[in-house]
Amino acid sequence: MDTELIKSKILHLREVEKLSLRQISQVTGINRKRVQRIIAANGEPIRQLRKDSIVEVYRNLIDHWFKERPKLKALQIYERLKSYGYPGSYPSWYGSAGNTGK
Repeated sequence: MDTELIKSKILHLREVEKLSLRQISQVTGINRKRVQRIIAANGEPIRQLRKDSIVEVYRNLIDHWFKERPKLKALQIYERLKSYGYPGSYPSWYGSAGNTGK
């Protein structure tokens, strides 16, 4: 396969489709380290693609609750979130947003 075609496909998968290095490697059949070298040679930073926490959807609501009652405990916030359809468990809530230091 043409080198430029491989390079453009890898860059497309990374920048447009936001695939990880491992996913690109699986799709293209090219070794993950070679994929990383191709991306780096193009001047693109090799960084982890950030995944949003499931708590992000509720961030404004949580901020509002903390403004009303700054002394709320993480478990109290978690119980309120459950009534809003929060799909996660208490450990996922507390680990990602419950311990904000507020």
